[in-house]
Amino acid sequence: MRASDRFEGSICLLIVMVMVAAIPISLLIACATHSSAVARIRLDDGGKVPATATVIAEPPHGPVVAGVAPGRPQAPVRWNERGRLIQVVTEVPAAAKAGDRITLWLAPDGHPTAPPRPLDAAVIEGVGTGFATLLGMWLGAGIPYVLTGFALSRHRSVAWAREWSHIGGAVRHRKQ
Repeated sequence: MRASDRFEGSICLLIVMVMVAAIPISLLIACATHSSAVARIRLDDGGKVPATATVIAEPPHGPVVAGVAPGRPQAPVRWNERGRLIQVVTEVPAAAKAGDRITLWLAPDGHPTAPPRPLDAAVIEGVGTGFATLLGMWLGAGIPYVLTGFALSRHRSVAWAREWSHIGGAVRHRKQ
């Protein structure tokens, strides 16, 4: 067995060990990411409360108003909170009409905020991070293996060419 074959076998064994070790490492990273995402979502959504608001006027239809993203109509809404009448301009459904009742989510300070994120988002974040980690580690191990194999193949091809030219020269000398 050539030294390059032994070297390539050793590299292959090392790469396989790294790829197998990447699986539990990726699972640990996925679990840690999921746990931190759950904690972050619970912290962010902890103080949010729903409120039923009444749309006061229809959202403007037609050209996009400066500062308002297309597809996200805004209209004034009103709701009663602890005996106080509160009115703000916020996002409403496109089909909202004056007098419609919508559900708003309020932050602890009483201002409208995004609805709570479902805990399923933490699962998606954990799985995505774990998969990305696994793929990164496999590519990080696989690319050097492919490059090493390519370099060793070139080295063997040059050695074979040199040996064949040497053998070919010896055969020509015998024929003369």
